[in-house]
Amino acid sequence: QCLVGSEMCIRDSLWDLQTGAQLARMSHIDENWAWSGAFTQDGSHLATGHADGSVIIWRVSDGDKATLVRQSEEDGRNADLPMIQDLAVSRSGESVLTVDRSGSLTLWDIGAEPPLTSTIATDDPIVAASFSPDDRLLATAHDDYSIHLWDRTSGEETMNLRGQTGPVHRVAFSQDGTWLLSASSDGAARVWDVATGKLLKILDEHEGAVWDAQLSPDSTTIATVGDEGIVRLWSVATGEVVDQWSAHAGMIRTLDYHPNGGRLLTAGQDGSATVWDISTQQSVASYRHDDQPLLWATFSLDGRTIATAGADSLIRLWDGESHTQQRMLRPFK
Repeated sequence: QCLVGSEMCIRDSLWDLQTGAQLARMSHIDENWAWSGAFTQDGSHLATGHADGSVIIWRVSDGDKATLVRQSEEDGRNADLPMIQDLAVSRSGESVLTVDRSGSLTLWDIGAEPPLTSTIATDDPIVAASFSPDDRLLATAHDDYSIHLWDRTSGEETMNLRGQTGPVHRVAFSQDGTWLLSASSDGAARVWDVATGKLLKILDEHEGAVWDAQLSPDSTTIATVGDEGIVRLWSVATGEVVDQWSAHAGMIRTLDYHPNGGRLLTAGQDGSATVWDISTQQSVASYRHDDQPLLWATFSLDGRTIATAGADSLIRLWDGESHTQQRMLRPFK
């Protein structure tokens, strides 16, 4: 079985631990599920972290595996490796940060062959991670509801942020690195001052878990999504909701802003990833994985490519303008 956030896989089904509802039924639980993914800065590569503990760097141009960062068995399956809970790519594109349920955060130098690693071991499983914009700080969210900041060079912890009363699913820095956003199962997103650790705002109008929170490119708005299937937009200045709309039938796992700030990409348990025009709240395009739940969706940093991952164990690359599928990536054939 596997346990992630408020979901659990038992035999051939995916269940919501909070409601007891069956979210999906599969012919088998595939260890190749990609629980997390991120593009490099130039959009040339996509890094994905998998349930079997593997980390893959894909070449976007042809869909080939450029680097198998971690894979200890020839067939790509290893029950002994802890599942990758989240990963992030540095702005330089030279490093990938992975976190797992063993409590390890690992930095991979993907420019080296084989990739070089440095690891920080903690006492609690880690469920989310992020680089600061200057790549000098790392943020991690832990099973004990705490958030930790780390100096990347020294590996020393610089701050411990507490205040959540439920699991934290996402941590994300603002574009200038002065704020940190967190999204939690306690029904709130929070804004933290990175320099002081002070809690600046609590965004708490959600009913149910908040799964993701992201700051708009112009730093004026925060978008949040969660169990309700609703997108909420919050004013950074006031902390008040300025807009909202129903986006999916059920939980929304992730969201991402288009680089121009005018569109949002959401990934839902209803089997679709959708691009929304923020000004009209209308769907621009929708992407599906044969009606399987979506695990995440993200834009490349130039907005030209969209990556989606689903419970079909596939990662799909889509053209951000024509909305046609470009590649279908299979972790292990």
